[in-house]
Amino acid sequence: MSSTPEQRLWRNRLRPALEKIPGLAYERIELRTGKSGIPDVVYTLGGTGWIENKVSDNKTNISLAEWRQDQRIWTRQHLTAGGSVHLCIGCPDRVVLLDPARCIKEKSIPFDHPAILATWLGSIESIELARLIRL
Repeated sequence: MSSTPEQRLWRNRLRPALEKIPGLAYERIELRTGKSGIPDVVYTLGGTGWIENKVSDNKTNISLAEWRQDQRIWTRQHLTAGGSVHLCIGCPDRVVLLDPARCIKEKSIPFDHPAILATWLGSIESIELARLIRL
């Protein structure tokens, strides 16, 4: 069975980085129950947060077209309630971590957009990732 680009982002980039963060508890959630909008990963590190994984094949900007409306609504509701949500986007030559509050209405953003919290050209740096997601 072949894997999707999003599954490969999880398996090859994000999960190995999360595994190296001391004290982090996490779980990947793939609900097949409809359009709930719940992100792919729930984690606890000084509090509980969420990470949504997406892939952008665009080389000139970061496409957010695959970030569905129900996911954006879920994200907005949880951010408004004080929750922590991040977007991890796999791009052709990098992985970026985004603050979804700063791009919630966008269909694409440039690689220098203020929503970008981190960019990794190689492996995701666990120390930096932990600093960014710690509550």
